[in-house]
Amino acid sequence: MAKPKRWNYDLEAYNLDWLIHLPSLTYLALSSVNLSQVVNWPNKVMMLPSLTHLRLSDCSLISTMTPQFLSINANSSSQLQFLDLSYNHDLTETHNLDWLTHLSSLQYLDLSGVNLSQVLNWPNKVMMLHSLIYLSLSHCSLISTTTPQFLSINANSSSQLLFLDLSYNYELTEAHNLDWLTHFSSLTHLDLSGVDLSQVLNWPNKVTMLPSLIHLSLRYCSLSTTTPQFLSINANSSSQLLFLHLYYNDLTCSIFHWLFNTTTRLVDLDLSDNRLQCSIPDAFGSLNSLRTLNLAENQLVGGIPKSFWNLCTLESLTLSINSLNGSLYEFMSNASACWVDSLQNFEIWHNRFTGPLPESIGNLSNLEILNVNENSLTGVITEAHFSNLIKLKTLHLRSNSLILRFRYDWVPPFQLDFIDLSSCKLGSAFPKWLQSQKNYELLDISYAGISDIIPAWFWDFPPIFKRQPFLRFYTTFSIECVITRPIK
Repeated sequence: MAKPKRWNYDLEAYNLDWLIHLPSLTYLALSSVNLSQVVNWPNKVMMLPSLTHLRLSDCSLISTMTPQFLSINANSSSQLQFLDLSYNHDLTETHNLDWLTHLSSLQYLDLSGVNLSQVLNWPNKVMMLHSLIYLSLSHCSLISTTTPQFLSINANSSSQLLFLDLSYNYELTEAHNLDWLTHFSSLTHLDLSGVDLSQVLNWPNKVTMLPSLIHLSLRYCSLSTTTPQFLSINANSSSQLLFLHLYYNDLTCSIFHWLFNTTTRLVDLDLSDNRLQCSIPDAFGSLNSLRTLNLAENQLVGGIPKSFWNLCTLESLTLSINSLNGSLYEFMSNASACWVDSLQNFEIWHNRFTGPLPESIGNLSNLEILNVNENSLTGVITEAHFSNLIKLKTLHLRSNSLILRFRYDWVPPFQLDFIDLSSCKLGSAFPKWLQSQKNYELLDISYAGISDIIPAWFWDFPPIFKRQPFLRFYTTFSIECVITRPIK
């Protein structure tokens, strides 16, 4: 039996009159069905007396929805608990969300991607829904500041909210130190990514005073760190925090003092693309539940601490684009035993690591991405380095002094999607093991010392490569070839 399609992008409806024949319907999902020709869709769907769940995400709904919603009898929509109108980019709200007063039982509301730029008092409207526990207003073009409205809300009206996403409303500026967060003591998930928080001086105190907060995302917020605020934080105030994403801010190494005195339960930490100019603290070893760590695109120096050998649940480690150094052989020889069943992603490209890769890396049976491009690695890579890497999909060894020496008849245990071996020494003969790779969409073997006739089998490219190829190699005629158009 063929696998059903998840989205019906080619399905189009001109009216929803057929819904009157389904009076007992409780769950209706028409996501990605083109409803751009349906003018009175609110009346049609909301006249279903038993409807509790309505999904109309990405339906090309147009114009404003409010006139229709305002004409609905309040009782006709009293059962609705779940409403998803997200990513209808041509839908514009101009009537201040007054129609929400008809949906008093609503628990889940997702208007992500709907243009709410003309709605001035949106906080009062959405927070008067006393049963609401999930609210997503991401990419809604919200403007000005949120705080005056939030501060006017009765604290009890927002006590049930668990999930709040206001991310990527780039015109939204917070100038009142996040005091409105005190109304949301039950929050477990908060995402303010893309909201300008540059004027908020004590943001660590505010977010860590939410006792139930588990997931915090403050990407692209222009956050900075000042030592007095960090030093004044109660170390026990955010013991529940598991996911912390602070990508692309202006944070300095003082963030580490706050971090390690706030929680040891973190599972996912992203501090990439900040202004971290120090060595990686040994205290990371205390985060023994950590599964994902991203410290890329900073100015970190020194080596990887030995305390990382204790992070035996680590699935992804990204340290790329720093100035880290030291022997990768010594570090990986000791860490591999701990990571043998966990590590899936290892990216340290564009650093200054030296030495060879240990054969023990071949024991990482769950490894999918290995990227050590642009370091100063040396030594010989053999079949032993890949002995158990059956899940490997990305192999990037470019711009090192590595020699790849495999048996002529070696068949790798993996099928790669991305292969970058530029500047590695592959030997003069064309690498036959590439014949076994049937899925790759990128192959770079330029400057690899190959001096051979290209075999006929090489031109039998994988199907995906024929659609979007990127191929680089260095021929016997010293001509670098770059194929960037479909191959027939």
